[in-house]
Amino acid sequence: MTTPLSRRLTTRWAPAVLTAAGLVAVAGCSSSTLDAQKLDEEISKQVATLVPEGTQTSVNCPDGVKPEQGGTFTCTLTVNGQDAVIDVTQTDADGNVTFESQSAILFMDQAQDEITKEVTTQVPGTWSTTCNPPGSSEGIYLAPPGTTFDCDVTGTTDGGEQQSGTAVVTVDDNEGKLSFEIKLTRETALRPR
Repeated sequence: MTTPLSRRLTTRWAPAVLTAAGLVAVAGCSSSTLDAQKLDEEISKQVATLVPEGTQTSVNCPDGVKPEQGGTFTCTLTVNGQDAVIDVTQTDADGNVTFESQSAILFMDQAQDEITKEVTTQVPGTWSTTCNPPGSSEGIYLAPPGTTFDCDVTGTTDGGEQQSGTAVVTVDDNEGKLSFEIKLTRETALRPR
């Protein structure tokens, strides 16, 4: 019979938050609609600061949106073939907007490192973690809050015992806050913290 090692740890991995730091003006004084191309460019600039150079990204905002204080609409962000919805809010009737992604932009190498560190803390040894959630591409995963995915954990304890298991990862918010529970197939008790 085996007792899994369970650990729920809340941590923040690479806060890849896609929000406008301030107001973005996307309409001129005489324009009757917002400049979708300018908004596409502004969102694309911020995405470029979050993802590795060379990552394929695009943004598509709707044409014909009239400036209206409090008005909202959505744009579509695509990163390595994965789509996320961007919520855009007009802060005034002059074309100033704020925006925020509904999904977190997650980097699997950082998730793998954090899980490996936690397993090593709980069960000293040599460990490795592989996270490859369905839909992820080139180590990047766009996921809305509430999404769960599994990572494979394998290794050898300091005592020479080979073990494997799963880390069940939950996306807690759109800012990249994640929590995970590790389950190894070995009788192991957690040390109090």
